[in-house]
This record gives sequence, structure tokens and C-alpha cells, in this order.
Amino acid sequence: MQDFRTQDPYLRQRYGLKEKSLPSWVYFAVIFVIGGGIWFGWSANFHSHPKIQTQLISYQSQGNKGISVKYSFVKAKPDSKFQCLLTASDHSSNLVGQYLDNLPLEKSGIRQIEIPTRSLAAVAQIDSCAPVK
Repeated sequence: MQDFRTQDPYLRQRYGLKEKSLPSWVYFAVIFVIGGGIWFGWSANFHSHPKIQTQLISYQSQGNKGISVKYSFVKAKPDSKFQCLLTASDHSSNLVGQYLDNLPLEKSGIRQIEIPTRSLAAVAQIDSCAPVK
């Protein structure tokens, strides 16, 4: 049931009542959707054009002394300096070795690195690659 003052134009003007076209929450929802859409577009663009891409090709255990890792990299800018952290883990996922590899100033390439370990390594991975400042 509506208030009697909203029916009469004179009473609406006297009490300062305006006809609402939309509920107030709609404005907040529109702002939220526009902000979320802008953020979603930015994040999709940012993550689809990384500064460096790496891919683990293979790894092979060399016994208790280390593990051999072969991986490829592609940089967005060939003159940028990057370091990649390679890690080796045992069967219980304990870290048994790591190596910080400085990449050459090339656009792309394949690297073969030996990670020294303190015990038998089961798995090797590329943990992260970051620009050198």
C-alpha cells in the first residue's frame, strides 16, 4: 500500500517527495559491475602477455649429487635480464636443492642446468623467474 502523499502532485511537491525511477542499490551494483569489468579486462590482458614464459622440458636424477634440468624460455624483450629459481625435491616434497640461473640476453633459448642436491632428488621444477634490477 502506498502513502497517500505520493498520489497527489501537490502533496508530493509540498513534502519534497520525488518519484524514484530505480532503487538506490542499483547505482551501487552498476558501479560494482563497471569496476569489476575493468579489473577483469586488465587482469586478462596482464596475464596473457607475461614478461617471460618458461617451460620445463625434462629432468633426470644424477644420483645423490644432483639433478639435471632442461628448460626453455621466451622473453618479451631480449635485452631484459632475468633470474630463474630452479628447485629440486625428494619423494616427500622436501626441498633438497636449488639453483639461481641468470638467463642470457637473448629473446629465447633452451638451458641445461645441473642443480646440486644434498640427497636423492625425485622432482625438479622452475619455481619462479623474475627480472634483475
